[in-house]
Amino acid sequence: ALLLVVGLAALPIAGYYGLDSFKNRIDNTTMDVTEYFEGKDPNNLSIGTRLESWKAAYGLWKKNPLVGCGMADLKADMTDQYVEDKTGLCGENFQLPHNQFIQNLAGWGLLGLLTISLAWFYPILSRSWPKDLIFWIFWLNYSFAMLGESTMERQVGVAFLVTCFMLSLGVGSLPKEDAVATT
Repeated sequence: ALLLVVGLAALPIAGYYGLDSFKNRIDNTTMDVTEYFEGKDPNNLSIGTRLESWKAAYGLWKKNPLVGCGMADLKADMTDQYVEDKTGLCGENFQLPHNQFIQNLAGWGLLGLLTISLAWFYPILSRSWPKDLIFWIFWLNYSFAMLGESTMERQVGVAFLVTCFMLSLGVGSLPKEDAVATT
C-alpha cells in the first residue's frame, strides 16, 4: 500500500518532467494564475476569465443571497454584473461561471445550492453508503468535474451522469438468493 501511495504521488512529478504536453499545461496554468493576480489583462487567460466569472457570480449572489436571481435570468444578470464590476473582460468573454456549485449559488441562491448539494452529497450523508467502488470512482470524478465546469447545465452532461449512475449502482451487488446460490 505504501508503494502504491508513493507511486501515485510520484506520477504527476514524472509526468511533468517526462511529458512535454503535461509540462506545458502546468506551466501555462501557473502563468495564467500569476498574470491574473498581478492585475494583467484577463481576456487571454483561461483561468483569468474563469476567476472573473466567479467574481461576477459572487457579486450577483450577494444581491439575492437566499433565492438567487433565477437560472433563466442568470446570463443577462451576469452580463449586468460584469458591467457593474467594471471587469477587464471584453463583452465577448463574458461567460457563466465554469463551476456547477457557484452557478447554482448565483442562480438559485443559498436555498437552491443547499438543496442541490444535499441531493448530490446524499450518498456520503446516508447511513447505507453504496458499496460499489465503481460508483465512488465515478461520483468523485464527476464531483471534481463540477468544480471546473457546469456539467449539469447541458443535456450531454445530464445524460452522461444518469447513464453512469444507473450502470454503476448495484454493480457489485447480488440479490440474496443469487448470493446464496453462488457460494
